Amino acid sequence: HAERAGATALLLEASVAVAAPRFYGMTPVDEAATTVEELIDTSRRAGSRMGEARGFGYLGRLAALDGRFDEARVLTRAGVAAMEELGRALYVGGSRHWTGYVEVVAEEWAAAAREFRTSVELLDTIGERSYLSTSAAELAIALAKLGRLEEALAAADRSDSLAAVDDVASQTVILIARAEVACRTADPDRAVAFALEAVNAADTAQYSAERFRSR
Repeated sequence: HAERAGATALLLEASVAVAAPRFYGMTPVDEAATTVEELIDTSRRAGSRMGEARGFGYLGRLAALDGRFDEARVLTRAGVAAMEELGRALYVGGSRHWTGYVEVVAEEWAAAAREFRTSVELLDTIGERSYLSTSAAELAIALAKLGRLEEALAAADRSDSLAAVDDVASQTVILIARAEVACRTADPDRAVAFALEAVNAADTAQYSAERFRSR
């Protein structure tokens, strides 16, 4: 209807609303990528650099899930660069979730830690809490994978203090981080308990990224 009416702003809003749940949910990668490519096309026709940047970030994360890490890095970095050009501090910090997630899937933990620490620092400067809680939890996982367990627990605790009760992304990632730390401190029962809780939370929300990781 928006397209037929020539309502460009509404068309862009609807395109984002269609792409986001397919990207975050259980839609297969190829199908989700087609929807995101349509978002990028719509954004270009509407002259929306923000929509295009978001599309690059989504497409890059999908490429990572498909094992195309070089392509994923190019796309997600293009998304971050576009946010930087726009000068949107909140989204510059939040967009590091894209670049960080690529490194998580690639299991490049030092690189993931760098991306999420940058995100935490950028978001800290503007007093943001929502993206920050997720960034801190993601940083905790990367630090745990690197064997930096005290730092990992501190990051998880920071995230826990910021995250809303219904923030599924942050709450699930916090649990994964705590499970990783418990694994490395010879506490398998606690690790399993945290992991099962994480699986439960991710399954309830049908949040594909966290369902994949919590297993």
